[in-house]
Amino acid sequence: MPRTPKVKVKTGFEAISPEDIVALGEFLDREPLAKRSMGIPMLDGFLTAIVIGPEVVMPSDYLPWIWDWKRGKKAVEFADIDEANRILGYVQGMNNRVATALMDDQPAIVPIFVFEPVWDHMEWMGGFLLGTDFDADVWDYAREQVPELFEPFEAFAGLERDAPGFEEACHRLGRAIVLIRDYFRAGEWRQAFEEVQKPFVREGPKVGRNDPCPCGSGRKFKKCCGESGGTVH
Repeated sequence: MPRTPKVKVKTGFEAISPEDIVALGEFLDREPLAKRSMGIPMLDGFLTAIVIGPEVVMPSDYLPWIWDWKRGKKAVEFADIDEANRILGYVQGMNNRVATALMDDQPAIVPIFVFEPVWDHMEWMGGFLLGTDFDADVWDYAREQVPELFEPFEAFAGLERDAPGFEEACHRLGRAIVLIRDYFRAGEWRQAFEEVQKPFVREGPKVGRNDPCPCGSGRKFKKCCGESGGTVH
């Protein structure tokens, strides 16, 4: 059961109860689904990246990866419509847990592995990286342009849970998540991806086919550089 956090920030548990998170985890741990589905920490990291990412990702796009995190192809089987609605409601609640925490005047994120020692923080990191694959080019651009926002991820990845500084690393990670969200929402990155590159137009007079070739050979352009479609520099 998730424990009460030590930090006084919004946890997002108003969007989904700890009991419902446990129930979702039990569903994901069922065989044969457990062999290919995400666990709770991976799911939380995955949805965190989706919520703060540059573009909206629809549930129809990300749900298959929850049931089959390696390939996103195998479907999930529910016992009945009631179970389907319940489980999908839990997933939406996990999504809203992150989104709710970001809606405050002073937004703060607490990754879910903080609340339970058995939830692996490296599994959370794997889920987060998987979530960035939906807009990989934009995420790569952000890492190049504002690498300082991603430094807490790199530092955090090398820590063991019982290592000195782990708690502070968790705080820095939470702050970085908010700052990355803010960077994408500001939208300044869009110009690099939406600007249409103009075709290159060489300056200078056009060379006629019967004109002397500018390369200095003394031959006509059509019998020299123009013969093979060459370009005059």
